[in-house]
Amino acid sequence: MVYLLDRMARAAGESGTVTFLSSWGNDERVGWGELYSDAVRVAAGLQAGGVGPGRSVVVLGLTSRPVVTAAMAVWLAGGALTMAPTPSRTMDLAGFVAETRRRIDR
Repeated sequence: MVYLLDRMARAAGESGTVTFLSSWGNDERVGWGELYSDAVRVAAGLQAGGVGPGRSVVVLGLTSRPVVTAAMAVWLAGGALTMAPTPSRTMDLAGFVAETRRRIDR
């Protein structure tokens, strides 16, 4: 984990970018520095809410800037990250939420 955190911090100081692709054609290009500073800000909020070493955090969402920021923030806060699948279009949303909660509460 230390290596990952170090690489994220080093990338933030470089000029590289990340492109988030959209099926609607409005792709978003973000500099590593901006993405990292967003994640640091979110990590501070997570830590204030009790996330830290030994705490698990489940992130549910499609690959997007907010989800990537959240994943980075969990790591920066010291938490353990689990990425959960999103429901399919044909799935009953209430059933999906109930099943997801049941799995998380184990």
